[in-house]
Parts: sequence; structure tokens; C-alpha cells
Amino acid sequence: MWEFREGGNEKGNIKHLDLVLIDQKGDAIYAEIPPDVIPILKPQLCEKLIIFIGKFVVEKAKPGYKVVQNPYMLRLNRRTTIAKSNAHDLEFPKYTFSLTPIEILPQFVKNKERFLDVLGKITAVSNPAVVRNTVGDIMMRRIIKLQDLRGNTIDLSLSGMQVLEFDGDAVLKIGEKNHIIAIFVGTLMKQYKDGTQFLSGTSACCWYINENDVPAIKAFQRSLPLDATAVEKIDLPNEDQTHVAFEEKNLLQLNDIDPFTQKGERYQCTVTIIGIPDKQLWCYRACRTCSAKMISTSDGFQCTKDGGCPSKQFEWKYKIPFIVADNTFSLEFMMFERRATELIGKSAETLRKYNDPDIIPSDIS
Repeated sequence: MWEFREGGNEKGNIKHLDLVLIDQKGDAIYAEIPPDVIPILKPQLCEKLIIFIGKFVVEKAKPGYKVVQNPYMLRLNRRTTIAKSNAHDLEFPKYTFSLTPIEILPQFVKNKERFLDVLGKITAVSNPAVVRNTVGDIMMRRIIKLQDLRGNTIDLSLSGMQVLEFDGDAVLKIGEKNHIIAIFVGTLMKQYKDGTQFLSGTSACCWYINENDVPAIKAFQRSLPLDATAVEKIDLPNEDQTHVAFEEKNLLQLNDIDPFTQKGERYQCTVTIIGIPDKQLWCYRACRTCSAKMISTSDGFQCTKDGGCPSKQFEWKYKIPFIVADNTFSLEFMMFERRATELIGKSAETLRKYNDPDIIPSDIS
């Protein structure tokens, strides 16, 4: 059970509470609780609780970010009933996952169709560190190195509260003399600007470590030598040790930058917002899977992503144009979903309910 928040960060408003439900046969399904119903249903739920559930809606599964392989999902509502069962927990499976081998993970970079579940031996763990992410936000991070039986390795990055929920000290202590085998579920494969690939723990991420009742973990353990190599401790520097000031440029200098040859470079500039262009849209229909623009066709909506994307579902996201100026020049900039949600305090979906896309809402202006 986990919260999905606006902007994909822990400070955003909750968009929905997510669950994975598993029945006695081992079949699993994703379920979603809307924000207005969370106060009613969440107190009745906790992980590993066996329940009877009624009065829910069955829908087609979302086209992206699938937690389990099921063509359908459940949407709970304020009329949903939940009752605790007296069934013994040994009668129900406790885990559900679909393992992806470490050696083929690179092919899933930027793939948002489903979350990835990975099995491996933990060979190294970092300290929790305060760092700055790719968009400049301060966040907590921990790095965990995983290795498969063939020696293939991958770095897993945890962020936010998951950094503290993962007991790194215990793993290092036990890992001094023992193998630490773990399954991490709910991850995505990503890539740094320098091309380095890594697994990212999402809000759906959780882990099972040295669980003897998981056959995959037991089989992995049996394939390892008796003597274990101690888990290494990685020194991950904090922000105050890694912060590098961005080069200062004025708007005239920024205007001369070639986006093709200097792509990815970052600068800082002090400006004044002087206006918002007239007759421009402040939001757009974004593909639920990849966030590319969706267009209307005779067959519903279609994603415009290069290379194709099968998604037919969209949500409204920010794309706010604004004009800034300094004493050298004026330029038009664009603000997108994550930063706009943080500054405005509401999602584009919320504002779109009461405002047309071509009329700037007062919350923005």
C-alpha cells in the first residue's frame, strides 16, 4: 500500500492511495482509492491484512506503470465495504512479483509500461545522503548495489522516506558474515545525463530481504558459496560537499546558446517575470504513460510520442508560458508539471475542472 502524489514527490498532494491485492490462488490485482475516500478506507487497511471487500468498480488496467500483470484494476469508492476475515494468513500467498533479470534491465530504460521487480545479492550499501536531483531539488538518497549469479550488477537508488525505511545499518551488520539476498519490487530503469543506467525506487517500491519462504531467494542462496564477502559501505557525499554553483548568465547570453551543441548544460539567471503571453494554452492533454502530447483522432485520443506509444488515456498537465526580462533582453520560458504544481499548490487536473485551457486561471496569473 502506498501513496501516489502530485509531481511524483513526497511534498505533493495525494492523487490516490494504491494497493496490490492478492487472493488465495495467488492472482494479484492493482486497486486505487481516490483522495476523498482515503480518510474513510485507509484506517481499515494495512499490509498483510486478510479482508472481504465489496462494492467496488472493475476497470481496464492503466496503460502504463503496471504493478502487476493483470488486464483489469479495481477502483474503490465511498460505498466500498471492507470486513476483516478470520482466515489464517498461511492460507494466502504473501508476495507477488515478476522478476526481470539484471542482465536485460538496460532495455527497459525510459520504459514506463510496467514497474520492474529485481532479484540480487546486495554487495554494497551507501549512507543516507542529502543530495540535489536533476531538477535542482534537495532530496535524500541511498544507493544499493545488486549482483546476480553471473556477476552482472546494477545500482538501485532509493529516495525520500524510503531511504530511512531501508535499514542500511542492519544490512551492513548482517552482511559482514552472511549473504544478503533481496527482491526489490516497484522500480523503474533510468539513466543519468552521462549515460550511467540505474534502477530507481518509486513510491510503489518495497523489498523482501533474506525471506526464507520465498523460493526464488532460497534458490539464489543455495547457488552461492558458503563463505560470504562482506557487504561494502559506500560513502555518498552530502549536498554541502557536492554543491557546485551554476554559471551566471544574462538573458542575452542565454539567447545565444545553441540548444543542439550545448544540450544538457545548466545555468542560473536572475530575472523578473513581466507577463504571460495572450492566447496561449496553460495546460495540455498528456499521455498517462509517457507525458507526450495527446491528439484527438476518429478513434479517440492518440499519443504523439516518436516511435509510437499505445496509450489512449490522458490527463491534464501544466505547460505554462511566461515572459521574463533583465537589463539585457526578454525571453519566453515554459514551466511544466512538476515545478508548476510545487509553486501553484494545485495540479493541472484540478484547475482544468473550472478553467478553459486558453484562459489563464487566477491561481496562475
